[in-house]
Amino acid sequence: MHPCRWCLRAAAALALLALPTTPTLAQWSYTSLHPSGASDSFAYGTTATEQVGWVNWGSGAQAARWSGSAGTYVDLAPGASMVSSAYATAGGQQAGYSSFGGGNRAGYWLGTPATWVNINPALSVSSEVRSTTGTQQVGVAHLLVGGFPTPQASLWTGSALTWHNLNPPGALESVAESTTGVQQAGYAKFAAGFEAGIWSGTAASWMSLHPPAADQSFALSTSGDQQAGYTIDAGATHAALWSGTAASYVNLHPALAFDSVAYSTSGTHQVGWAMYTPGVPSATFWSGTAASVFSLQSVLPADYAYSEAHSIYESGGVIYVAGFAHNVTAGRTEAILWTIPEPSTLWLALPAFVCLRRRSG
Repeated sequence: MHPCRWCLRAAAALALLALPTTPTLAQWSYTSLHPSGASDSFAYGTTATEQVGWVNWGSGAQAARWSGSAGTYVDLAPGASMVSSAYATAGGQQAGYSSFGGGNRAGYWLGTPATWVNINPALSVSSEVRSTTGTQQVGVAHLLVGGFPTPQASLWTGSALTWHNLNPPGALESVAESTTGVQQAGYAKFAAGFEAGIWSGTAASWMSLHPPAADQSFALSTSGDQQAGYTIDAGATHAALWSGTAASYVNLHPALAFDSVAYSTSGTHQVGWAMYTPGVPSATFWSGTAASVFSLQSVLPADYAYSEAHSIYESGGVIYVAGFAHNVTAGRTEAILWTIPEPSTLWLALPAFVCLRRRSG
């Protein structure tokens, strides 16, 4: 039995509805988080309600947090710190480092300078937190190995006493850049070079994501299902995406770019930068493939000459992206928050299309 023309037309219309929508320039909006009077500002982490980074008032970086606008800026720098920065935020906790002279100290805040908690390991000459879930922190601690400070991937659960060394067996050095609380992502240096990889809470759980064809690779973010970062191939940097194994590697590098990096993944979308002119990064958004690339730089006014996107967060039907852009007119770098409604797809499960029109004859 052949379907009637009405059925064919309806099926065609439903097929069009099933096509995924693509973000357009008009859908995106941006907000400068730059506090009035500051020299420069940078945003490195975001949730739906909070952004973190650092602000320079002329005497160096000071950790900062915002709640969606420049007017909500809060200086997180502990009173005695010389330099500080916040790299990540989750569960009401802001994480990064503060320096009081003699090296950086990994730590976190709970919204104010007075809540600063120093979690630098006892044997570490310096350390930083790169990511937090609110209860688990990961980053790097520099331990003396052969008399030299050597980076070691690190995991904490709220205090210096909970520090765990994640440096994989056989690795010369390592850094943990991201955590979900269950899975950690980062990279380790072996005799042949750097390799992207993931952990499950212990050094022994290390699993390499390194694509065999790449010279070196680095994982900078994990959502649990996806990992984002970059590879180095013949001197060129290419944004990279994995789904838990080396074999799942996807090259996100845009066709016309010289270099690219993916800093963060939500599990669905990725952000970072691509260089179409050497030395000039443009904040970039992907949806899992190189062909899906969208320039967040294009959302900004012409005053902004270059930009980077460092964090992506999806919640309540909205995508939040934090980063920064250089304002050539004002002569400064400004923390930026990009937002867009989540692209939606209407998928209709139609195991069979039944014609309800009675056949004549």
